[in-house]
This record gives sequence, structure tokens and C-alpha cells, in this order.
Amino acid sequence: MNSWPLSVTGEPVGNAERAAVNARLQGTAADIIRRAMIRMDDALANKKLSAQMLLQVHDELVFEVPDGEVEKTLPQYPYKTPRVLFRNLGNGTFEELESQGGEGIRAAHSSRGCAFGDFDNDGDLDVLIVNMNEPPSLLRNDLQGKENWLKIKLEGVKSNRSAIGARVIAHYGNRVQAQALVSQSSYYSCNDPRLHFGLGASTEAAVEIYWPSGLHERFQQISANQLVTIRESTGIVPNKGWKR
Repeated sequence: MNSWPLSVTGEPVGNAERAAVNARLQGTAADIIRRAMIRMDDALANKKLSAQMLLQVHDELVFEVPDGEVEKTLPQYPYKTPRVLFRNLGNGTFEELESQGGEGIRAAHSSRGCAFGDFDNDGDLDVLIVNMNEPPSLLRNDLQGKENWLKIKLEGVKSNRSAIGARVIAHYGNRVQAQALVSQSSYYSCNDPRLHFGLGASTEAAVEIYWPSGLHERFQQISANQLVTIRESTGIVPNKGWKR
């Protein structure tokens, strides 16, 4: 992503200045890419590859090299690529859904982060994807099915108000799902704070909550296909601001 410099007045640079910056960057792009690849090769050969080095190389290629220049120099690494979608088969393995994902998955973008949540409040998960130098992509899930779901909204009291750090375990049928409520999920992204549990054919679930304060609560026979707000030490309370 190119961050254009500002003029001395603080205003964005004009077209002429922008062209000059582009020319300077393009003149050095090959050197930047070559230097980054040599550093990576040396680190791999000497077994000194670290997360810090990967971050440094990433920043060099993203902020110092104009869009598309890496692809021109290294065509085997395209700048824009299709997304990748996998289905959890429930047995410890996944299958790739290359064709079933639709145009939102097949279209090539340079994407970085994504956030999952029920954007349209219809009971299924949608995905918002952050793209480089273009608007984000909203992949809305409009599949029609008979499977059930449950959403849990937590309110901390002794714990922090947003209940960040809480763990929720849903028991339904002979299955168990566990989720943690966190403040960050992907690159510069945060998921819907309402935890979503797919219940399949089950029409109810038992829910356990491990609050950051150390409190452990359990709620039995919660009916499916609804949003439930649970307040620490109080239990289920009316929803505020969310209908489902």
C-alpha cells in the first residue's frame, strides 16, 4: 500500500509530485525486492528466520514497493490472488471449496484482514474482508437451510464490561464447541462480539461461561435460533440494541 507524502502545507501532493515519487520508487523497486529475497534466503540457510525478520521484509515490500512491482519482478508471486475457503468436516480435516465459494472467493484481490459476524442478523455468519487500495468486500451468507444456531452476547460486571477474555462452551447433542471472546481476530480486524454457535439439528444447548474474573456459570436448555444476552452473576437478561 503506497502512503503518499504530504506537502509542506499538510495537503496531499499533486499529480506531478506523485509521478516523481512513483518514478523514484519504481527505480529502486527491483533492488528492494532483490535485497529482501537475499535476506530471506540467508536467514533460511542459517536457520535464523524469525517473526521479526518476516515483519521487516513485509513492511519493506508493502510500504516501499509500488503495487504490482513484486509481481513484475517475481511473477510466481502474484500481487492479487483468489481467496481460499475451507469447510471443517468435523473429523480433524478440512476440504477446500474452490468452486462452491462463488465469485466472492474466486475474484483476485490483495487482501489482508477479515472479520466474521452476522452482518444482516439472519442467524448465519458473514465475512468482511479488508483489501489493499480498494473498498472492502462483504461476503454475505444467504444460504437457506434448516440447521439451527445460537448467539451469545456477554456483559461483564466484575470482569471487564465487554467480557474480553471470557470462554464459552456450548454442549448440544453429542457435540461440544468452545469459543473465546477476544478483541482482535485477524489483521487489523475484530469479529462480531456476539459469539455464534452452529447447532446443526439440535434445538437447544447447554452453555458454560468462564468469566475473566474466575466465575464459572452454566445455563441449561437454551433454545436455538436466538440471541441470548448473559450478564455476569445475573444470568440471562433482555437484549439491548440487538433483536437477534
